Amino acid sequence: MMDQIWLGTENSYFAVQQQLAAKVPMPNLSADDKFMGLPNPLEFEVHDGVAVGTISGGLLTSSTWITRLFGITSYEDIQMALAELSGKPEVRSVLLNFDTPGGMAKGCKQCAQFIRAYGETVKPVYTHASDMAASAGLWLYSAGLYHTMDEEAKVGSLGAIMVHSEYTEQRKQEGITDRVFRTAPQKALGHPLEKLSEEAAAQIEADLAELHDKFVAGVSELSGIGTRKVATQIATGQMFSAEEAKNLGLSDAVLTIGEVVAKMARKYKPKAQAARK
Repeated sequence: MMDQIWLGTENSYFAVQQQLAAKVPMPNLSADDKFMGLPNPLEFEVHDGVAVGTISGGLLTSSTWITRLFGITSYEDIQMALAELSGKPEVRSVLLNFDTPGGMAKGCKQCAQFIRAYGETVKPVYTHASDMAASAGLWLYSAGLYHTMDEEAKVGSLGAIMVHSEYTEQRKQEGITDRVFRTAPQKALGHPLEKLSEEAAAQIEADLAELHDKFVAGVSELSGIGTRKVATQIATGQMFSAEEAKNLGLSDAVLTIGEVVAKMARKYKPKAQAARK
């Protein structure tokens, strides 16, 4: 069920599904890994010791060669890209810039925890929203040690959705009758080839409610905002402007990405250079 729950906008869900459903030929590459030699969509540029990378588009749990072919970022890509930076001494801090409508529920919590642990033990990680950090993006954005936003950016959309499709009427019109057999009453509830039962709907709603509570707890823990405040004032599904987010405690400052990079470069300058100052 977690594979089907989306922490993001409905439009972003269908956009990613459409990309993944496209028929593309196997690339003619000799690489023997699962990515077929295709690069990580999350790339970093280093400016005065600050590695800046933009997390954009819908987010998936893990990557394959086809997700990399389309440039779709996954939680796996984010963690791999950060791990690669750990061995680069010229990188003294990391800025994750967000422009994402959200993504899959599965793997989001673990990725957010990875970002926070990395920032606390390996290299400082700040997060910035240049456009939007929605839903799953908000969870990851909260993992930074310091959070900033462009003046016209938005963050929020805390909540979970799941799109259930059933094709019984379509199949009936095509002259096809389907029957789902199961050996256990809870097996494959909500199958698309049968009418959605009240029991199946209740199970889906229970799963969404459980994830929603975990989402609230995760953002609360990472942002330092009380759980009750997150649940009642932030977990409404709405997006917040830069000033609203700052007032709620989701953002620490309204700055341009250039201002954030300059701030980080000063704060994390080489010790020898700092001593000369």
